[in-house]
Amino acid sequence: VTLRGDGMTLVDGKPFFPIGLYSVCKREFNGHNLDRAFAEIRKGGFNFVHTYGQASDEFLECARKYDMQIWISAKRITDRFLNKLCDNSNILAWYLGDDTSDVMSAEELLSLDSLVKAYDPTRISCQADPVGTTTLLNQQSRYANYVVGTDVFMPEIYPVRGKDGDETDRTCVAKTISDMKCFASDVRMYGDDRPRGCWAIIQGFKGWHLWHHFPSKEQLYAMAWASVVHGAHGVVWYTYGGFYDKENKRQNEGVTSTPERWGWFCETATRLKELTPFLVERTPSGQPAVEIVEGEKCDPFGYPSVSCLMKRCGKETVLIAVNSSPTVVKARFSSLSGVEAKVLWEARMVPVKGGLMDDSFRPFAVHVYKW
Repeated sequence: VTLRGDGMTLVDGKPFFPIGLYSVCKREFNGHNLDRAFAEIRKGGFNFVHTYGQASDEFLECARKYDMQIWISAKRITDRFLNKLCDNSNILAWYLGDDTSDVMSAEELLSLDSLVKAYDPTRISCQADPVGTTTLLNQQSRYANYVVGTDVFMPEIYPVRGKDGDETDRTCVAKTISDMKCFASDVRMYGDDRPRGCWAIIQGFKGWHLWHHFPSKEQLYAMAWASVVHGAHGVVWYTYGGFYDKENKRQNEGVTSTPERWGWFCETATRLKELTPFLVERTPSGQPAVEIVEGEKCDPFGYPSVSCLMKRCGKETVLIAVNSSPTVVKARFSSLSGVEAKVLWEARMVPVKGGLMDDSFRPFAVHVYKW
């Protein structure tokens, strides 16, 4: 497992776009049956899973059976690590830090990364942490000192907090863009010229002491696609199930907390999977320009209300466009080819005239065009 020069994951030289879930385990949702859990996850469009603690033999066997890539902890070198895990072809990456900057220094992470790769140079390493303070405010993010510690950063993008209808409901997609921009800025400013990957962790929960309501379907969808538009090389969600918060006597809820919610995540995962042949291609230069012709020109963080990413695969082109504003806007895309574009999953076509295409966006709407 390696990283391509642009940060995309390569497995035996072939690009791989992770679509994953944290903390897959036996839960009420799967009848406390791990085989059933993996079968449902695979059917839902996912290809990448995680479990806390030491991966059991049963977990490893299910990953093999359902051809699922995994990322697991490797915080110390054990006989199991050397004699079993290093030979497991389903392990994509070693997970070296969870809330990294809370539990170890940058020097400790770099030392651990070097140690693990001395025993297993065939895989990449990853860590997860909130971005925290952004470099846009001329202050270091939590990631800044840890950039060179692992190959992949997994920003914990959990922006929907407070009570239903609070300010974070308006800013959540803009916050996603901010965190992705901070990742890219940190790599440029504090990296060592080696490629770094980004697997964005998108909030799929409520609970603990800060997150008082579950994101809406529209928020979840827009946050996932916004991370891709702004550079994510993979998307994962936290978390598969919930946990009981003893300190606050509160039950946390994850992506499987209701059948309806599970359907939301499977729909997004399936669509990411469908577009994977485009997502793993290098991003072409000469991206379309976007102009807001009606409505708010900027989202709550001051970014353009609509941002987009164009990808090509063979003779086909897709354009992913996300409205990070909580208002209705109309956008105009320029420098496009063709005479019309198909809007995927919406059963409609949009005309392209003189290289220009206009379309309307509901709050947090995502449109994916193909021609």
